Amino acid sequence: MKITDFLHALYGMFAPVTLMSFVLISAILGIMFLSKYKFQLGQVSFLVAFSLLGSVAGLITGVSQESIVGALLTGLLGLMTTLLTYMLGKESLIEWRTVIPMALILLMLSALGGLSIGAAYKKERSSYERKYSQWLLRYENVDLELCKAERLSVMNGGQLPIGYVPTIRH
Repeated sequence: MKITDFLHALYGMFAPVTLMSFVLISAILGIMFLSKYKFQLGQVSFLVAFSLLGSVAGLITGVSQESIVGALLTGLLGLMTTLLTYMLGKESLIEWRTVIPMALILLMLSALGGLSIGAAYKKERSSYERKYSQWLLRYENVDLELCKAERLSVMNGGQLPIGYVPTIRH
């Protein structure tokens, strides 16, 4: 992997997903703060984790062209749903009942945003691949043929016209 590939992924995927997660987390925390909710230890990090989980899962689904991702995401979301159902039903975790719906909202909104970002990145990547294929076809069928014709002309003792810019440098 070249550094340019890494920078393109950083610019095209990581930065938008991080920004989207930050905005969603800030909005949910702002809503909860305005409702005078008193956070317990670990609840903010719980919300952050669910937001990041949703955005990464959505991003992977949006970018991927493989069918295995659907099964992986189904299992992951099933596991998260089981955990949240357990936490919601457990009497000793009653102070978490307000946070769990917010975590689900964050998970779903982040997954939707990540899916959008991933789909846009996949569309951009497909466009680049299509343009490269067109360039390669032109290079192989036009440019290389011109180079061959020039080389044969020079090798056979022929002269190129005056003012002609050769594609081959001697």
